[in-house]
Amino acid sequence: IIFIALGSIFSVITMLFSIYVFIRDYNSRVKIEREVTESEHKIKQFLNALPVGVYIVNQNYVPYYANSKAKEILGEGIMQASLDEARNVFMAYEKSTNKPYPREKSPVAQVLNGAPFVSTEDLEIEKDGRRFPLRVNATPVKDSEGNIVYGISVFEDITEQKAAEGELIRARQLAEESSLLKEVFLANMSHEIRTPMNAIIGFATLMKDTELDIEQREFITNISTASENLLGIINDILDISKIESGHIVLEKISFSLEKVVKNVTAIMNHKATESKIGLNYHIGKDIPDYVMGDPTRLNQVLLNLTNNAIKFTKKGEVNIRIDLVNDTDEETTLKFS
Repeated sequence: IIFIALGSIFSVITMLFSIYVFIRDYNSRVKIEREVTESEHKIKQFLNALPVGVYIVNQNYVPYYANSKAKEILGEGIMQASLDEARNVFMAYEKSTNKPYPREKSPVAQVLNGAPFVSTEDLEIEKDGRRFPLRVNATPVKDSEGNIVYGISVFEDITEQKAAEGELIRARQLAEESSLLKEVFLANMSHEIRTPMNAIIGFATLMKDTELDIEQREFITNISTASENLLGIINDILDISKIESGHIVLEKISFSLEKVVKNVTAIMNHKATESKIGLNYHIGKDIPDYVMGDPTRLNQVLLNLTNNAIKFTKKGEVNIRIDLVNDTDEETTLKFS
C-alpha cells in the first residue's frame, strides 16, 4: 500500500512537473512569437515611413511585402499572386519608348538570378493614365546557407528630378545662345569702334610728318600711344571667351620702361594740372631701360593707379617710382609705387 501510495504521488508530481514545463515552454514560445510580431510590426512601420518604395518578391516572383510608398507609386494591386499579375495594375516600359520592359531585365529579376546589386533609370511606369520615370535599386536576400530567397527592389519617382535636369539643359542652351549673341554683338561693336580708332591713329601719324612745334609733337605722340593702347583693349574684347576664362595672353616683347612711364605722366598731366598738384616719376639708376614684357598691360595698370592717386590727392604731388627688387640673368623683379 505504501509503495502504491508513493507511486501515485510520484506520478502526480511527474504529471504536475510536465504540465509546468509545458506551460513554461508555451509561455516562452508565446513571448518569442509576440516579440517577433512586434519586431516585424516595427520594421514595417520603419519601411512605411521611408520616402521610397520597397517591394519584396520571392524566387517565384510572388510578392512578399510592399510598403505604403510602393503601393502609392505602383498601385494597391501589386500584392497580387505574382509579379506578372501585379503588372495588370501598372505597365512598365523601356525609357522613352513604347516597348514593354522585359521581366528578365528588371533589377529584381537580375538579383534573383545572382547579381549582387542592380541600379537603373531606364524604366518608365504607366499607371492611371500617367507615365513617369523610376530610379530602381535592387539587392538579393540570402538564407543562412547563402541561397537567394528574396529580391528587394527600392525605387522612387524621379519626375521632378528629370524636369529639373531638363530645365538645367534648357538654361544651359539659353546661356550658350546668349553668349553667342554677346560675342556677335561685341564683334560688331568692336569693329565699329576700331574703324574710327584706326582713322585717329592714321591721322596722328600723318600729322607727325607735318611742321609741329615741340609741344604739339608731344601731344600727337601721346594721342597715338593712347589710341594704340585703346585699340589693344578693343582687340581683347573681341576674344571674350579668353577674358571670361581668365586666359588673357600676356605679350613678351622688348620695351623701354622710361617710355611707358613718360607716356603715363604725359596722359595724366592735364588731370594733375586741373587738380593743382604735381606729377613726377623716378626710375632707379640700377634698373635696365629695356626689358621683356607686356608694355600695353603695364601701361593700363599704371594709368589706373596714377588716375586714382591724382583723384584722392588734395594737395602736394603724385610720384611714380620704379625700384629694383631683384635682378638675375633670367629675370628682373621691379616694384612700382
